[in-house]
Amino acid sequence: MVNIGIFGIGNVGKRAAFLLKREGYNITLFDYNEYNLKNTAKELDLNYKKVNVLNKNEVLSSVSNIDLAITSLPGGIAHDALKNIVEAGKNIVDVSFFPEDPYDIGKIAEKEELSVLLDAGVAPGLSNMLISYAKNRLGEINRGVIYVGGITEIPDPPLGIIATWNTMDLIDEYRRRARFVSDKKIVEIDPLKSEIGKIYIKGVGELEYFPTDGLRSLLKTFNNLEYLVEYTLRWPGHIEFMAGLNKLGFLDHKKFKIDNSEVYADEFLSNIISSYKSNLRDIVVLVVEAFSQNSGIRFTQITKPEDKFTAMSRVTGSFLSYSAIEFIKGRIKKSGLIYPEELGSIGKEIIEMMANDGMDISEEIITK
Repeated sequence: MVNIGIFGIGNVGKRAAFLLKREGYNITLFDYNEYNLKNTAKELDLNYKKVNVLNKNEVLSSVSNIDLAITSLPGGIAHDALKNIVEAGKNIVDVSFFPEDPYDIGKIAEKEELSVLLDAGVAPGLSNMLISYAKNRLGEINRGVIYVGGITEIPDPPLGIIATWNTMDLIDEYRRRARFVSDKKIVEIDPLKSEIGKIYIKGVGELEYFPTDGLRSLLKTFNNLEYLVEYTLRWPGHIEFMAGLNKLGFLDHKKFKIDNSEVYADEFLSNIISSYKSNLRDIVVLVVEAFSQNSGIRFTQITKPEDKFTAMSRVTGSFLSYSAIEFIKGRIKKSGLIYPEELGSIGKEIIEMMANDGMDISEEIITK
């Protein structure tokens, strides 16, 4: 039996553990938060071990009996954690969104003939795979557009989102300069100063979109296109509200006083967002369009929550798990760093797994 270690037992890690146990794999959970770790292990009837992923010795002793590490960690610690795990001699399938260049991790993996699949989430992740899958289907593409967003099931002003992922990572979407490809060149733009677009999604309604910095590895692997961009989807009015908060300084990492205490503005906002309780559920909307000179393909997926899993954890944890399964089956073969667009050749199989789990991806032929 294949032994899998899952590092980071938040919503996504829990979903991955649930799915991979269902598929018959032997799972061990690893986290530093012992309370969450014990509760999840008890709920899913799995083995667990408390570990500090930033401690090389703890990591080394923890991974000795596992065949594959799956990592779903906060962006602030993910790079160093992955480096420790690959130095301990383990292959990795990762969904963590970290800002550092993974070059050093890749060099270690190449030397040790190990594989590290990065960005195995929704966008980046599933979106990358669909761009590549479309290229395989069309023969060649010159343009790609990704629309993606985790939102409330119906409009809920002023945010219209539910904090199902790290809220500091959420805030970064609005302040990190968005990079996209235009005329085979990488261009940068302030996301909150860009033009707001509108799109109608069947089954959801009219949404607005703005560019965000989620292309990641696609900026290297598909930088020869005429146009390639990722847009984040939100309910109408949301972007104007966030621009207002930015104007007031709430997205800045600067201190201000409350009574006799000093707090960082962005951390204050992060706490407000994470503590907000909505009676609404979340949905995740993903639309990927890819065009050749003569035709195009549009993929659409609308994911809803199920049982104890939010829509975001459901779709993210699922793609993470399916990628791990394909790796275990030997269908992903490469030493060093691997990016999700390299899974385009097995896109059909992953789309079928999505459908079998009730997360259908519809497909339609479109013209420009």
